[in-house]
Amino acid sequence: MNAIKRIKERMKTVPFFMECYNIYFDLRFGRRLKKKRQNFQKEHVELLQKFTQVLNVNGIQFWLEFGTLLGYYREHDIIKHDDDLDIGVFLSDSGKTKKILTENGFKLIREFRANDGGLEECYRYLHTSIDVFYFRNTDDNSSIYTYSFKSPVFPIKKKHLNKTLKMSILKTTLKNYGFERAVFKDCNVYIPSKPEEQLKALYGENFMVPDPNFDPRGKHFECRTYYTHEENPAFGVFMELPF
Repeated sequence: MNAIKRIKERMKTVPFFMECYNIYFDLRFGRRLKKKRQNFQKEHVELLQKFTQVLNVNGIQFWLEFGTLLGYYREHDIIKHDDDLDIGVFLSDSGKTKKILTENGFKLIREFRANDGGLEECYRYLHTSIDVFYFRNTDDNSSIYTYSFKSPVFPIKKKHLNKTLKMSILKTTLKNYGFERAVFKDCNVYIPSKPEEQLKALYGENFMVPDPNFDPRGKHFECRTYYTHEENPAFGVFMELPF
């Protein structure tokens, strides 16, 4: 199995094989992805309004994160190719957040957990989704960190639904600048107090220039650390297909 995995990883570095795979992927899933993006463009404002309303009313701090923060700062809008929202919440509020969202029309469709407590959730509202990344403080409170998870199975198919899958982990550690209020899409949200510094850490010095070839999981960024399943065991469950 390890030999097969190494061969697959090697093939990803060969342009010809990647071009063939991209053609196959587009033929098989392109229509679904297009539909997902269309739904997101139609519904993301209503999704954000509902999400911010229920969390603000219940006193849960949240903030725009990753691609959604980049869109807010650089585009003053959602990034055109995005198909979901990215939100940060502190891990200590995870139980309350899940309860409130599920009671207000949000459906949990993906849940990823690490044995050390790391957590990422994805909720659907109407026909579009929002990723909730749960953050923790480092011991000295100078930084905050979260996990995103990668499944060895891609693309996810119906046979994989509601089954526990082993995951690898991408840990993202960011300076703790605190948070401040902002308005996005007529919604009262939080953003990091120094968004430019955070976006530089996440996307590089040239983050203000759109790059269609940018790899958000690039290993050259100091804020990111990778763990195999053996190094930091993690598991995930998909309740619905991602697209």
